[in-house]
Amino acid sequence: MQNIINGPKTTELNWVDGIRDGKPFKGHTYGISNGAGGGHKAMADAIRFKFSQSAEEGNEFQQADILRSTFLPTFVASKVERAWDDAKRAGDVAKQEALVRGKFLGLIPYNVLADYIFFIPIFIKTFITLLRDRKITQIIDTQPIGTGAVIKAARLANFLFNTHVRVLKVMTDLPKEAIHFAPGLSQADRSIYTLLATPPFKPKEGESENDYNSRVNDWWKEHFGLDPGQVEYIKPPLRPAFEQIASQPVPQELGVKINSDEELALLKSISIFKEEDIPKEEKTNVLGPNGIPVEETYRRLSYTVNPEDTVGLITIGSQANIEATKAYVNDLIDMVNQSNTMVREGEERRKFHLFVASGRHIPNENTLFKQLIDLIDVKQIEGTFPDNLSIIPMGFQSDKEMAPAMKRADFGIYGAGGITSFEVNEVAEGQIFIHSDAKGAKVEMSEEELTQELLKGLALWERGNAESQVETHEGRAALVSPHDIFRKRLDQVIFAP
Repeated sequence: MQNIINGPKTTELNWVDGIRDGKPFKGHTYGISNGAGGGHKAMADAIRFKFSQSAEEGNEFQQADILRSTFLPTFVASKVERAWDDAKRAGDVAKQEALVRGKFLGLIPYNVLADYIFFIPIFIKTFITLLRDRKITQIIDTQPIGTGAVIKAARLANFLFNTHVRVLKVMTDLPKEAIHFAPGLSQADRSIYTLLATPPFKPKEGESENDYNSRVNDWWKEHFGLDPGQVEYIKPPLRPAFEQIASQPVPQELGVKINSDEELALLKSISIFKEEDIPKEEKTNVLGPNGIPVEETYRRLSYTVNPEDTVGLITIGSQANIEATKAYVNDLIDMVNQSNTMVREGEERRKFHLFVASGRHIPNENTLFKQLIDLIDVKQIEGTFPDNLSIIPMGFQSDKEMAPAMKRADFGIYGAGGITSFEVNEVAEGQIFIHSDAKGAKVEMSEEELTQELLKGLALWERGNAESQVETHEGRAALVSPHDIFRKRLDQVIFAP
């Protein structure tokens, strides 16, 4: 495997795909994630799938939510997750950054406090796991909390059992601003630790390989305290459906996962499908917080679009900003209505389909899913909902539903989280709009001013993801916020004659 110090090329997955030196990996793996946001678990799921495809039969991949699988009461993990999720749903960037980089009572950084609170529970959970399964030879950790505890548990197991467990930390964001993944480690800790990441930056134009390597070396040392040989580049793994569809033709048959009878009833209330088209119940096993399979019952609605139809997708995070999501929906309704007024008599109006990821719907609660249903219902009653537009709110979806929707979308409004960014880079073929919670952006600003203002509406570690997408997909990717800026961007690429 090529070390980051030896040049800017990104290696293949290797460390996280069940292959070692061209041969199937031998040994058990312990995968760690957490449930704050969706990216950490999604990355762990993608890696687990990779191992199931290529590791030798019988080599197990255990997976656990490290916040929920310890002896701590579940309300502690729930409080941590709720603080993060509430900030995301409110679009409160300052609070998100404060939870990572701020200080408790102005004294102790929150990330340090979290490590103190969870150190002993994570240490004990990790050590007991290694005690029970002596075949574990690596821990793959996709989340930022408790790194020191995990490493020290692995070191103790190595000392007592004469094992050789390594800890591989996988970054779920581009590293440039993701300093919350940088723990303070001793030399002994670093001896069994490898950070797996994408490059922090690209070479400058005309920069020599030696100069680039020197800059990279200095950057990792300054921000992460890591020496040459302790950082490896990887190509981030994708969830199975995204990996499979990346090389396939654009689909016209999409799917929506319906998770409860209440979701079914709400979708029926806005005429998403006819009574005779109600899909049958299916069952599947999903991993619970402790890595134990849990049976899940759902329905899967098949939804066909025509090649000439315009398809949009809104997915701005597992804990989507509620008001921003509704604002984008209202924007599209208004724009389709306006477009319809310009259709000449006798001409057929274009059909639009908008899929809106709304997060997990909880029955009898006023979730984003329920609020979108109510919004559509009001517009239909008022007679202001265009009959050539279908809006499909989606509760919790798996990659089997999201990957085809992203591939087919003529435009998508995406969050700037690391996993979403990786998936968009590989799969999205339409216009890429990256959502920002910025409040000060004005449509009359120059493009450069507008971009800089919109970047302020992203958490620091997401800014690098957004900048990379705009650079990678030049002319096809842009930052947006609801109303004027989104309408201007969409008008230029979808409604322009």
